[in-house]
Amino acid sequence: MTTPQEYFDRFQEPLKDHDVVLESPNPALQEELQGIVDQMQDRPFGNMEVLVLDDVGQRSDVFRDLATKLQDAHDVDTVVVKSPDLAVIVSDELTRAQIESLQPPMSNEPNSAVALQAMPHLLDEDPVPGITMVGITGIAIVLTAGVTFLRARRSAH
Repeated sequence: MTTPQEYFDRFQEPLKDHDVVLESPNPALQEELQGIVDQMQDRPFGNMEVLVLDDVGQRSDVFRDLATKLQDAHDVDTVVVKSPDLAVIVSDELTRAQIESLQPPMSNEPNSAVALQAMPHLLDEDPVPGITMVGITGIAIVLTAGVTFLRARRSAH
């Protein structure tokens, strides 16, 4: 397996000049990904770099270490490292909960353009499924308890 330093040594220079770098050259995909990154600059991601690798089966800690090294070296807000079976995000602009809600669906999408384009939509979703329903249920319980208390108090008088 390739180490974070080996990836860094290989891709650090190309990412200095480009926001998007692909391990295997593909001009159409490069252009598509660059367009997506350009559209997302105004979103909560800040300035971004995207590295698309071909490796399958790599450990997430290797990609996370690589993304952190790239972020530090290039002074960017968000770095995405994507392979066909894994997506890792390091960001100063996103919360840990947001990052953790983005990574699984992006990892499950082998197409890097589809995964990257989904990022803003995934952020708009409820990061904890059902949290809204839990809140509404809690309010309903408090209201029911309050009404019951008031009725019991009135009937006691």
